[in-house]
Amino acid sequence: MGDFVMIGRKITSMKRVGTVLATAALIAGFACSPMFATEALAWEDTYDITLKPCSEEQMAEDPEVMDAIVADYYKVADCVPDNDMYFHFEALSDFSEFQSDLDNEDIDAGIWKDLSEQAWAKIYAAQSEPTVSDVAMDVATALPMGVYLVVPHGTDKSWADFDEKTTCAETTDYEYTYEPQLIVVPTQREVIDENTGTIKTSDGDWYQATTVYIKPGCELIPPPTTETETTETETVTETTETETVTETTETEPQTTETKPPKPPKPTPKTGDDTNLTGMFIMGGVSIIVLILLGFYFVKRRKGQN
Repeated sequence: MGDFVMIGRKITSMKRVGTVLATAALIAGFACSPMFATEALAWEDTYDITLKPCSEEQMAEDPEVMDAIVADYYKVADCVPDNDMYFHFEALSDFSEFQSDLDNEDIDAGIWKDLSEQAWAKIYAAQSEPTVSDVAMDVATALPMGVYLVVPHGTDKSWADFDEKTTCAETTDYEYTYEPQLIVVPTQREVIDENTGTIKTSDGDWYQATTVYIKPGCELIPPPTTETETTETETVTETTETETVTETTETEPQTTETKPPKPPKPTPKTGDDTNLTGMFIMGGVSIIVLILLGFYFVKRRKGQN
């Protein structure tokens, strides 16, 4: 989600005049690209804050993200002027328990992060109405001085999609997770001391406009698994009326005169035929014998005569 970063908090004056320190405080997970004025601005003026949903590199990678995300601002504290240059924080009644931390001259990144988490947990539990809602990305919003909790979220998301620590957003290819963070309006230009090399905001000009780059958690959404799609891809065994035309290509009855088959030759029987042959032979022998006997008796009678 990015580290808790805050622009120059310390003031050189012995008197605790408030926090022009942190003046701009891109608190946890935010980065800024400000435009500044060379003259002090009247405290009653508003200051332009422009939000970016992620880094320039990620916006180039995922062009949808700019339109997929909006943000809500919840005011947590007022910035009350002490003089023409400095102011101090006064927590709103719903966040009165933050006052001791806001009064701490040594407030650091860890404290700002804790306050951001506590503020969002209270807002989430109460589902509070934002001070400014549905702010588009890359569009300047004029805000009065104060400490604001910035809550980015998807345009199609609601309380049911959030939890007590994070909000979320999605594009076609990416899922984004945001931790709401506090920012201070206005911000002040950082000045580097030429002698010590230290960064001071107390000598810098006030920014009339600031661009805040939010740092979300970002995950690539895996492509859907190509299952054997039972998405009722109806296995249309295509009865596209492929009529089973058993093609009666009117094959004319061929007049190839089919002659009746010849009867099979009788095959001689082995057992019964042998018996018949024997009988014929016996009959023949008997006839010969009878003939011979006839000749014998005829001769004999002639001899007696």
